[in-house]
Amino acid sequence: MPGDTTIVFGVPVPSVDPVFLTVVRFHIVVGIVCVLAGASAMLSHKGQGRHSTFGTLYYWSLAVLVASAIGLSV
Repeated sequence: MPGDTTIVFGVPVPSVDPVFLTVVRFHIVVGIVCVLAGASAMLSHKGQGRHSTFGTLYYWSLAVLVASAIGLSV
C-alpha cells in the first residue's frame, strides 16, 4: 500500500499504525531532550551541579532512546 504514510513532525513515516506512530513521536521527543541535555552538560563547568545533573539526564534519556529504537526496529 504505497499511499499509507503519515507526516510526523514534518517527516513522512511509511505507517498508519497508531501505536507505531506514538512510539515514533516519543522517540523524537526523547532524542531532542537527549541532544539538549548533552549540549548543556558539555557546556557546563565540570563538577557537581549543572554538569552532573545534565549528564545524568543525558545518560538516562539516551538509555530510553536506545530502548525505543529497539522497540521501533522490532
